[in-house]
Amino acid sequence: MFRIATKEKLDRDKSIRVYDINDLLVDIPRFTNAAQLNPAEALNQIGQGGNNGGGGGGGQLFQDDESAGHDLQEVDTRRELAERIMDIIRLDIEYDSWRETGGGDASLRELNGQLIVYNTSDTHRQVAD
Repeated sequence: MFRIATKEKLDRDKSIRVYDINDLLVDIPRFTNAAQLNPAEALNQIGQGGNNGGGGGGGQLFQDDESAGHDLQEVDTRRELAERIMDIIRLDIEYDSWRETGGGDASLRELNGQLIVYNTSDTHRQVAD
């Protein structure tokens, strides 16, 4: 859809668009005590591979830690992630236009992984980007 109008007119006209952000609301677990790869030992084992296909030395490819891989950092909830995304948008895109920042009458809400945006077409272009 194309609209021809002055910038002032376009800045006054607001519309509602919905953006699917479900793919941004997945928090990947961060393992804090995962086993660490020992690159020197990996190269050493490759070098000792030999002609008969036998593996090399007695060193360990991964540095052993008794608690390795068991501690998880706290993961954010979907709601916390959605709030962070909305805060980023409010701060970085047309700061003065959002109701929540004390500026204009534009609004931003999240519902079941859908971001509901009421703002100008220029702002919608920036949100989509």
